[in-house]
Amino acid sequence: MTKKTTNKTNKENLLKTINEGVENALTADNYLNFLKDIAPYVKRYSVNNTILIAIQNPRAKVLKTYGGWKKEGYQVKKGERAIGILAPSTFKVKPENEEDEEKEVLYFKELKVFDISQVEVYDQELASKSKLPEYKEPTKLIGNEAKDLYIKSVNTLKSEYGLDIEEEDIDGANGYYNFVNKYIRIEKKLEYNHKFKTMIHELAHHLYDVNETDKDLSYSEKELKAETTAYIVCYNLGIDSSEYSFEYLASWGKSSENVSEKFLKHYKDITNCVNDILEKIGA
Repeated sequence: MTKKTTNKTNKENLLKTINEGVENALTADNYLNFLKDIAPYVKRYSVNNTILIAIQNPRAKVLKTYGGWKKEGYQVKKGERAIGILAPSTFKVKPENEEDEEKEVLYFKELKVFDISQVEVYDQELASKSKLPEYKEPTKLIGNEAKDLYIKSVNTLKSEYGLDIEEEDIDGANGYYNFVNKYIRIEKKLEYNHKFKTMIHELAHHLYDVNETDKDLSYSEKELKAETTAYIVCYNLGIDSSEYSFEYLASWGKSSENVSEKFLKHYKDITNCVNDILEKIGA
């Protein structure tokens, strides 16, 4: 079997893995677990690779190739199985006429990577110099640890999106987005962690609204997209909203058939929105 044929086969197997994983996620219980698994990767990887990582090793934190870990002073443990993702590559096509220039063609091939849990230090000096990202367990939604982040983010988002974001006494809701006059209101009695999550939820409504990606969706579908967005943003900023978000998502899920399928249909919208918000906030 040629290298080209092997790459094609590996790519097809990875795409099959994505499709099977997506199908498995299409139940209410699996969807919530799936959402937990993909949250850490949305900012760093493509849609397909996010799903691939979550399916193969949902607890993965830091991924590098075998050679990449070696350069950092780490050795892959014996017997560890690689995680396959899709990596872009190019090849040159010679022109038929000598006067024309060579063309570069983009294609995707399998790239084998390993998580930090699958490696061990073999060169202490190299490993001590490596700058690996630190991961902290997210704080619960109850509390005020996010006060500074909330205040900073409100000011940033007001400036970046030209939005009117204010707090007020709201009867029966944690917050709302006014689709007509384009402003956000947040319940002033909430603790700061919950204020932040609510602000991101309502901001998501605004962004989907102005980009017209929610135009033909039902109310329950809009809520699912906004809360999914809020959960993933919060996770990446160290706030654990799962206790509230998952109960919220499950309640909306009961009023809408094929919840997971609809989420996956709009997955690119959600990841684009998440990354836009994180970039604006400076995360």
